[in-house]
Amino acid sequence: MMSDPTRCVVDASVAIKLVIEQELSSQGKNFSLAAESAMVQDIRYVTDESGKRVSVLLDLATYHQLTATHNDPELLTGLSNDELVALAESALSLDAQSQLHDLLSRNAEGELLADDLTILDQLLARVDDLNVLKARARYTLEHLSQLAS
Repeated sequence: MMSDPTRCVVDASVAIKLVIEQELSSQGKNFSLAAESAMVQDIRYVTDESGKRVSVLLDLATYHQLTATHNDPELLTGLSNDELVALAESALSLDAQSQLHDLLSRNAEGELLADDLTILDQLLARVDDLNVLKARARYTLEHLSQLAS
């Protein structure tokens, strides 16, 4: 029989890392711990009879903050802050921008052939996809900033 089922955790970042790693490893995901360490308030381990840590108890507010990150499909997880900034500031390559400008100009003058229209549609779709990724990167950066404050 266990004499002391819970023990206070001195280093909260270890407990956060444990919780997130256990949760995400079961989902096969990676996640940056930069923002999570700022939100911990009271964490306790549950131990077995030998003293081995078997789980972590979190206050409800901390639990909701941790799980909210994993339930938002728009968040880009597994990227560092620098990678998110680079993505948020990214642009279409210079060659693609030049080709897009040329095709748009020729299209305005009614000079595009069917193959050129297909290429124009593909470039415009790439621009749309890039804009969605940039918006998701900015959204993720804002979310991480809110968690840290």
